[in-house]
Amino acid sequence: MPGPGETFYGTVFIRNFDMGLVKDTLGATLFDIERDGETTQQFILDLPQLDGYGPDDYSGKIPVIFWPPEGVFDPYVLPSVIIRPGDPIAALQRWESLGGKAYRMPAEGAKLITLADGRQGYDRYEDRLKAMPFDIPYDVEFKARKRWQKVVMLEYAMKKFWTRVFYATDSAGNERTYEMKVEAQSSADELADITDRTLVYLVSLLVEAELDLNDPIVHKAVTQDPVFNFENSDPDGACRKITYPAGPGIRSLGCCRK
Repeated sequence: MPGPGETFYGTVFIRNFDMGLVKDTLGATLFDIERDGETTQQFILDLPQLDGYGPDDYSGKIPVIFWPPEGVFDPYVLPSVIIRPGDPIAALQRWESLGGKAYRMPAEGAKLITLADGRQGYDRYEDRLKAMPFDIPYDVEFKARKRWQKVVMLEYAMKKFWTRVFYATDSAGNERTYEMKVEAQSSADELADITDRTLVYLVSLLVEAELDLNDPIVHKAVTQDPVFNFENSDPDGACRKITYPAGPGIRSLGCCRK
């Protein structure tokens, strides 16, 4: 069960960025699909210019599919959008430092402690190290039967992509923003013959992402002022022992003299 830090701050991993691309950045929505007597949910793009041109199963909307798809999907259903995620690549040049904290807050069930001088704190704290930076590549294919359909989808998508802002939602429901780069864009038409052709425009993206790879840690805190013991031996062998209570005025331990 996640602690208060995870519930408030949340975490991100690959799925958060996959959903961030298709839902938060591209603007696709979930749609109920009836297939083989079962109801499943698929992402669609609802573009007014292409309303009615999509597959009948999608009520004429444009299907958005992660490749390879988890369910049955005909890759030649047109028009459609295919997203091919790549493997995350560690980006240590963006790594801030070892030991940096994402948060520090009272742990679940922590008790409030008041010291003699009025200072307050908790007996237990929860913290987690910052996420590690990764770059995640994506190839987005806009597939259509006719050129004007491909251009309509491309125009819509490029208005989203060229802002260079990538949106993702963490596990706590917080919206985060990251930098996104358009690495390349090109035509990848498949022209078997004039009657059976697939027009494709490919956009390659790189998201400067982060992945949470550290679990939260709960540790105990100091709940009372520490006491220092200092022993000093004189040349004649006599030893005197002085106890120094810690406090805001103590800067160093002095020497004990006979």
